[in-house]
Amino acid sequence: MAIRLWPQDYERKDHITKAEKGILRYAARNFQNGHMVVGIDPVGLSGERVKLGMYISPSEGLVTFSIYSGMINAMLVSSHIAYVQMVEGKIYERLLDSKLLIVRNGEKKALKFPYKHIVMFPDEVVGKTTVSKDDLQQLRNYATFDSFRPITSDGKEKRIEDLKIFAGIRKAYDKTFKSLSELECRAIFERLAPEYTVVLNETINVCVAEKKTLVTEADLRITGKELDDFDRLSVVQRSNSSTRKAMTKSHDRAVYALLADSKWKLDSEKSSSDTGLTEETDIALETGSTEDSGEENSTDNQ
Repeated sequence: MAIRLWPQDYERKDHITKAEKGILRYAARNFQNGHMVVGIDPVGLSGERVKLGMYISPSEGLVTFSIYSGMINAMLVSSHIAYVQMVEGKIYERLLDSKLLIVRNGEKKALKFPYKHIVMFPDEVVGKTTVSKDDLQQLRNYATFDSFRPITSDGKEKRIEDLKIFAGIRKAYDKTFKSLSELECRAIFERLAPEYTVVLNETINVCVAEKKTLVTEADLRITGKELDDFDRLSVVQRSNSSTRKAMTKSHDRAVYALLADSKWKLDSEKSSSDTGLTEETDIALETGSTEDSGEENSTDNQ
């Protein structure tokens, strides 16, 4: 199926930001299938300066993203990583509530498909960021530039698979995963973006498969043997994630506030408001501009 964009009439939506429209235009030009969605708030953390979205790739899995306005603050690199881990954990637990999306190994549950969360910095420009290479290495697999371009990019990516959108998975999943069905895609929408779909009937009789083939978080954890392949600083930073403690709700909000460089103010009265990546393609990436007038037809393939 062709890439589907949500909302379909995004060019006419005033509440959809310039960065969000830019992502949808980029997807319309370059992505071959799946769902690109903006304007969601599955865990109540979307705000004025941070917007959430997701990309469902039938053949690769799910990635959710936070679009962060502003530049990367080198002093907040650890906070960015902690924020990603916190949001990723909350969304993963939310997805585990759907019987359509999980497998079991005894008492343990895991998603059928790979999933991760990232932070996207559309205001940063490849090759012009002031953040050091060491700091960018720490953010690898946790953050990207605009339109999923790797945070360690040198600007030479030519194809979608070069973006390595699904690199660095941290959460457990079924290693026999092949693809997401249309029903499973709908179930993801129901859990993360119900405003875009008819809510699935939760009383449906779903049999949860028993699997002994889970890729666990321990399997995904960096052990130190990878030092020959990865920068030492990156390995140490990512290894630290295995010893992190569960955050309290108040700490979650504190981390989120830090990301806004102390300019974002909490308001307790506010309501929390594929690509065929596995298929080699010679289609070159079209970067375009986030200020495009939007002539691309985003609804033809709906």
